[in-house]
This record gives sequence, C-alpha cells and structure tokens, in this order.
Amino acid sequence: MQSNDNIEFSRFITLDKISMTETGRHIAADAAERAALATRFDLLGLDRLEADLRLRRTGAKVIRLVGHLSADVVQSCVVSLNPVPARLDVDFEMFFSEDVGATEADLTVEYDQDDPPEPVQGGQIDLGEVVAEQLGLNLDPYPRASDAHLPAGWRTTTEAELEVARKEEKPNPFSILKQVKTPERKD
Repeated sequence: MQSNDNIEFSRFITLDKISMTETGRHIAADAAERAALATRFDLLGLDRLEADLRLRRTGAKVIRLVGHLSADVVQSCVVSLNPVPARLDVDFEMFFSEDVGATEADLTVEYDQDDPPEPVQGGQIDLGEVVAEQLGLNLDPYPRASDAHLPAGWRTTTEAELEVARKEEKPNPFSILKQVKTPERKD
C-alpha cells in the first residue's frame, strides 16, 4: 500500500478495534472522494463506490480482511473514446501483519505463492485505501463500447487467418545441419 499522503479516500481502523471475533465495516465514498478517485484512475466518472468489510485476527499478529466492493464506473472506450459505463462487484481477501520488523527478504514472493501480508504501520489500517486499490486492480484495462469499430482501412486478424498461419509449414532453422556430416565415432 502507498503512504497516506494525498490519499483520496481514507477510512482508518485502529488495530485495538480488531479482535478474534469478526468486526464489520461498511464504507462509502462521498462525491468529492469519488471525483478525486476518478482523477487518480483516469475515469470519466465514478458514480458509486462502497464496500462491506469484515476483519478478524487470525493469530500470530495476522489480520484477515474479507471484503465486497461495489462500484459504478465510467471509462473511456479505447477505440472511440466514448463513455463505457460498467458495474463492478468484486470479492477480495487480504492479510495484514503487525510484524513491522519483517525484512525485504521475508517479503519476497515466489510466482506460485500467495501474497505476503501487508505490513501495518502506525497501528491502523486504511480501509479506504484498500478499497481504492481493489477498485484500480479490477478496472477493465481495455474498455470498449459495444458500438465501437476500428476505422476503415484498419485490418484485424480473423480466427481463420490465424488458423491458416498456424498450419503453414515453417522451415526448420536447424535443417541445414542435416547436410553436415559428422565423423563416425569408434568406441
């Protein structure tokens, strides 16, 4: 998570409010916060952003957050630049660690491993920033309006053309080596 400077949407919960029994929070961004987030994520509009969050300690200084994000966004079409409205409904899960002494080596993640817990700094978690990050992660990277068409003259590859290209015989770059004779080995 990023530092809390210039965060558009902040809702803090202190660690002493989180116990082994589940703690629930509903948060929603107001109009000014949504406008700031729309600027941050280059959206044409962010009409609604809210989340239902559940937090609970799992032991060993680890906190589990399970959330559901709901948002109404308007993005710009990558072809026509027309508005593309979308509704996001996303379930997510994160873990936080109170162990701020973890080294960078401890936080190295292998490809097939789960993400390590986010370190908690200052004794609190910014739930608003967690939701904002989840919003950014779940936006369509290439929004396209249903009526968007490429300009005349632009050519796209069809599935049939791709299939023909796959079937074409390609020369083997090592075929020239067949012509080279190797001395026979006598064992």
